[in-house]
Amino acid sequence: MRKIFRGDEIIVKEKNFQYFTFGKIYRVDHTDSKYFTLTNNIKESVSFMHTEFDMYFEILKLESKDEAPKHYDNSNGSLYLFADKQGLNTWEFDIVKRIVRCRKKGNFKEDLEKTKFLIDLYLKEWTEN
Repeated sequence: MRKIFRGDEIIVKEKNFQYFTFGKIYRVDHTDSKYFTLTNNIKESVSFMHTEFDMYFEILKLESKDEAPKHYDNSNGSLYLFADKQGLNTWEFDIVKRIVRCRKKGNFKEDLEKTKFLIDLYLKEWTEN
């Protein structure tokens, strides 16, 4: 279980998430041993169990307060904005993100192997709706 702390900046990775925006950064308002709380787009405080974190969110880890990691090149717009405009689901977004960043992170082969695994898992779990 991931431990979330007050003040952590997190990104919403779930596209269809009521009153939260896909790709938007939110700051953790409160945390205790079981729950963390965020303020959503309509200014409501919403609590989540720490065990739910990985389903809906990612931690935003910055190398410094003003600078994103080198593999986060948003000079042409963020990958989150691209994914939203293309209507990608979370599987597709994760696959595209890994391919775009694999050369920049310095773990080219390892990142592509992970991407192959994710594609196979997506094919296995994908169902037509």
